[in-house]
Amino acid sequence: LDDIEAHARRQPEAIAIEQIGHRSLTYQQLLVDVRTLAGHLAALGVRSEERVALLLPRSPRAIIAQLAVLYVGAAYVPLDPQGPTERTRSVLEDAAPRLVLSLKDYAERVHALPHLYLDELEAAPAVIAERPQPVPGNASAYVIYTSGSTGKPNGVLISRGALDHFVAAARERYEFSEKDRVLQFAPLAFDASVEEIMVTLGSGGTLVL
Repeated sequence: LDDIEAHARRQPEAIAIEQIGHRSLTYQQLLVDVRTLAGHLAALGVRSEERVALLLPRSPRAIIAQLAVLYVGAAYVPLDPQGPTERTRSVLEDAAPRLVLSLKDYAERVHALPHLYLDELEAAPAVIAERPQPVPGNASAYVIYTSGSTGKPNGVLISRGALDHFVAAARERYEFSEKDRVLQFAPLAFDASVEEIMVTLGSGGTLVL
């Protein structure tokens, strides 16, 4: 997040996220959208070390949600909206999230849980969040669930320190720069998506959906 904020200050009009058929987001717009959603999360009481589930299709909105959860110090739990309903229920029961970020299209899956539909926020007053106190490196960044092919899916907690070290190592290994354009291809519930999203945005490049 610190790197993304730095890029927003240094190159505010550079394109951060691009998707055919949708408006492109500059780094400045991305940061505003992240802080706005983070403000709503904070207003709902989401705090550091709590978990927020994401039941969202691959989209700029989903990436904003990931970053907003991290912004308030919480950990996100990505779910596959195309996956089996039983798996979604199993993961939500195991993860016990404070809140589920989703869309009205998926109301049947999340209506019984505390939730926030992102497509209903567009007309809501903006609430800009300030960065909370620094979150320790051993705090959770996200929880990714295994396929469950050998039984019940297991949640693996990835710390913020591990995520930061991975992003730094990948940027150096791949020699990423602000000139790069990277395809975001992996489903958000698959760990490879973290490599695509976080490394690209942390390098100031353009993420192409």
